[in-house]
Amino acid sequence: MKALTQLLAALLRAFNSPAELSPDGKRLKGLPIVYRGNDKLPYGVTATRKKKPIKGLIIHHPASAKGAGVAGLISYINKPRPPKGYMFGYHFVIDTDGTIYQAAPFTKRTNHIQGSSYRTSAKHLTNVNTIGISFHQASHNPGMAPNAKQTKAGRQLVRALRQVYGPLDIFGHGEIQSDKQPNEGLAFARLARGDGK
Repeated sequence: MKALTQLLAALLRAFNSPAELSPDGKRLKGLPIVYRGNDKLPYGVTATRKKKPIKGLIIHHPASAKGAGVAGLISYINKPRPPKGYMFGYHFVIDTDGTIYQAAPFTKRTNHIQGSSYRTSAKHLTNVNTIGISFHQASHNPGMAPNAKQTKAGRQLVRALRQVYGPLDIFGHGEIQSDKQPNEGLAFARLARGDGK
């Protein structure tokens, strides 16, 4: 019984500990996150070169094929490409079992939104100052929203990122980019915005 009590106390301390960046500024500490970033990759070359402080989070539903593993998406994000200023990606991918993967270091920026086709007044958010969060196998289609495990993990991640970066604007990809389905990422973005109050 004493061992169980000690284990529960340790878990509560870990869960309630404040999030922070690692000393090298590349990773998020304070949550169980599997790091799969590659420090040697350029990610968004132009966005990284022009990077600014993080001001927002963009929620993505890439509609991966059923049964397609998260490892394939992360491998695609981390696939070396010729330097041309563009490398698609997200900082975080949340798998269907709730596992959070960090796919890019915070010292780099990823290309996950297009700045020329905004739907809302969020024009201050671009690849240079946002973090992309992708919910694996979720989509804007009915019945394909992030599941309960993903939603719980996503809320924990957003809280941790707010501890590190302060107040953040949160938008669904479809809320801001006019060539995407309007409700892509919308439900979770609304939920996360409510968590910030």
